[in-house]
Formats: sequence, structure tokens, C-alpha cells
Amino acid sequence: KTMEIGVIGDLYVDITVRGITHFPEKNTDLAVPTISPALGGSAFNVARHLNSLGHRVRFISSIGEDIFTDLVQNRMLKEGIINSTQVVPGKNTASCLILYPPNVTTPAYAFCKGALADLKVEKFSNSLYQPLGHLHVTGFYDIEGFHSPHFVEQLRKLQEEGTTISLDPQLTSNWKNEALFEILKTLDYFFANRVEATNILGEEDQTKSLGDLARGLREKFKMKGVIIIKDGEFGALADWGEKSVHCEAVLPKEVIDSCGAGDAFAAAFLHGRLGLHQSFEECLRLGNLAGAFVVSYSGSATHLLSPSILELDQINK
Repeated sequence: KTMEIGVIGDLYVDITVRGITHFPEKNTDLAVPTISPALGGSAFNVARHLNSLGHRVRFISSIGEDIFTDLVQNRMLKEGIINSTQVVPGKNTASCLILYPPNVTTPAYAFCKGALADLKVEKFSNSLYQPLGHLHVTGFYDIEGFHSPHFVEQLRKLQEEGTTISLDPQLTSNWKNEALFEILKTLDYFFANRVEATNILGEEDQTKSLGDLARGLREKFKMKGVIIIKDGEFGALADWGEKSVHCEAVLPKEVIDSCGAGDAFAAAFLHGRLGLHQSFEECLRLGNLAGAFVVSYSGSATHLLSPSILELDQINK
């Protein structure tokens, strides 16, 4: 564990409800097959995967002062993740209700940001200026503390000191934010899925090729770094300006739960690039393998990545 990787963003207490057929009326009950609590959130998932892959990881977020405080802190202590979370008095830890109708692999969500609403970068300056080799930012859309010129300046200062930066916006709509647009210009790695890339471009056409989307992003926002666009069963593309490469998807025997696939992809790609110094094509392959592994299980990060898992013959066993 030589390079310290920082991950800043969201942590949620996920409550997953499976087999919900309808919303119950008042004063009535609805029995469902399972209700499962777990710690999730895109940033926490990425941090746990990177840690499990052998990296030294610092997790930066805000959690509430509630019954989940010790659970979160003890989990990081047990797994060996460096804890740079801020406990916000009087706030609850962010929580998310994940609702699955029968025979559905993509859920609906209801969430409360809680302490995440108090995640401000200026409160974490000491953590961010630790000697990080890389900083991964995720959950950008949900965290208002990221939507400021101050955050843009913090990231630029880190880059000047030698830290590389990656970002996954976690967009759910056609959303415009000037801070995001500024950050895109200097990012080293930008992760997005097809829908996110299309939305950021402000386009309606969801059928453009991944190459066209990457070129559009690079031209519109004067992007200098590597653009990685995921497209589920149709694979993923990495574009670094003068060249791009596409990698076919790895298809699992069965998709149980699509939650967390993008988080696992990002962790495996960064592991390949920062830890193993692999080509972009190989990093895409690792990302696709990781996504296929995670969707084979219930929960966004109930099964963590390991070096042995990132081998093709392990995915469909």
C-alpha cells in the first residue's frame, strides 16, 4: 500500500426492500420477502473496493450523530480504511430506501441527505492536503458542498501539488452546474455512463456512439484528461484525445442487482491504472469484470473486489 488514495463523497445507510408489489394504504400492512440494511453510497463503495484491492484509502465524508455513527466508524476501522469523516451533531446519517418490485433488477429510490448536506470541502482541508497520490470525487450531483468555486480551487491546488483527480458525477437528470463544468476542464479521469454523458452535453439523442459523446465532451468543455464512458451490456470506452479504445462488456450468468456496478467499475479501473499501471484497454477490461461481478449479487457492495476476482474465469463461476 504505497499510494494513498482519497475518496470524497457520499455514504448512505441503504435499506433495501425486495418484492414490494404496491405502496400500502394507511393502517394496512404489507409483508415483503426481505428488508436488508447495509452501508452504501457511491463514495463509500469505491473506497471499500479500492481498500480490498490493496490500496491505502482515506475516506472523506459527513455522517450523522445517531445510532449509525459507531457502525460506520467501526466498519472503517475493521477494514483498515483511514477515517476522515466529520460527525455532524444534530443530523442523521444519510439514508436511502431502495425499493424493488418482484422480478426487477433496477430499483426506485427514496433518500434523505441528512449529514451529507453539511459536507463542505473547507471543513476537510487538512484531510485533503494529506499526501494523496489520487483523489476520487463521487456523488457530485447530490452534494451541494461540491457545487462551489471554492471546491474547484481546492482541486486545482491539489493537482498543482501532484495529486491526480477523478470524478463520477452520479447524475440523474439533465443538470447544468458551472462548478462541474470548470472541474471537467482539468480532470485527469472522468467517469460517466451513457445517460450522464448525454445529459452533461445537454443533448436529447441517447443513440450517439460513445466515441461521439467523448469527442463532444472534450470539445465543449476543453477537457484534457481521460474520458471513460460506460454503456452496460454494450461495453465501455476510454478516450484520451489522440486516441480511444472500446472494450466489450463481460456478461454474468444472471443479473441479480444493478446497484453499485458503476462504483465497482471505477474502483477496478483506478486500481488497474494507479496500482498496476496497465493500459487503458486493460483498465476497461478490469472495470467490466468488476461490474459483472457486483451485479451477480444482491446489494451494492456486499461482495468486495479482490485481485483474484478480477480474472475472467472467476466471474461466471
